[in-house]
Amino acid sequence: MRSIAGGGHRRVRPRGMAMDAATKSGTVFGIQPQVSSQEAVTVLIELKAILGYEPSSNVIKRGGYKSRDEFVRDLTTAVEQEHLKKHH
Repeated sequence: MRSIAGGGHRRVRPRGMAMDAATKSGTVFGIQPQVSSQEAVTVLIELKAILGYEPSSNVIKRGGYKSRDEFVRDLTTAVEQEHLKKHH
């Protein structure tokens, strides 16, 4: 564990743990997801027309997705797994 001094307080973080994104970027935009979980809900509603049913919101990752690639990959996998459970 390493201590992080600042403001008269001593915080401890595990060895090797990176500083949080807010500390690195200096702005709130540095910690915002590229695709929010709210945007993902909109996609689920649109998938209803394609699949014939609306996938559950459980397939959406809380907190959003760091990139569009992560969003497509994770949501596709989750919807596929849910579909297989319902139809097999």
